[in-house]
Amino acid sequence: PLAPAARGPALALPLGDGAVVLGGGESGCRIIDQHGEVRSAGAARPETQRTPWVGAAGVAWIDSDGSVQWLGADASAPHRVTGLGAAVEAVAGNSQHLFGAGADGHMRAVSLTKPHETSWSAPLGGRVGAVPVVLEGGLYVLVEGRLVAFDA
Repeated sequence: PLAPAARGPALALPLGDGAVVLGGGESGCRIIDQHGEVRSAGAARPETQRTPWVGAAGVAWIDSDGSVQWLGADASAPHRVTGLGAAVEAVAGNSQHLFGAGADGHMRAVSLTKPHETSWSAPLGGRVGAVPVVLEGGLYVLVEGRLVAFDA
């Protein structure tokens, strides 16, 4: 759900018992707690053409520079997920991992506890055509009309 804002696009996502609002520069990440209190949590410049991932563990989005940012449900600020690579085109996740489809044609995985380390990487054989889906222990990716599956 992207919406135009006075200083660029804004993205509002559920986070724990509250929400996170992303968009617009150095103070572009704002966390709203269950009591409606708002606090700044750092910079965020979400890529408006990329779908974020939202789960019980937190939220992940692709920033305008192609990097993935991760905000855990109990975190105070987002962190860059370097283990997914520098130019990510699609992101997905589950309760333990984040998955990123890179512009270089590789799918990468990171553990949520070690987001700076690549857990595994595999060639996709083409460009991703849709947001990857995690379902029943599998990661499913549409690649140039073919369905590619990985263990998640």
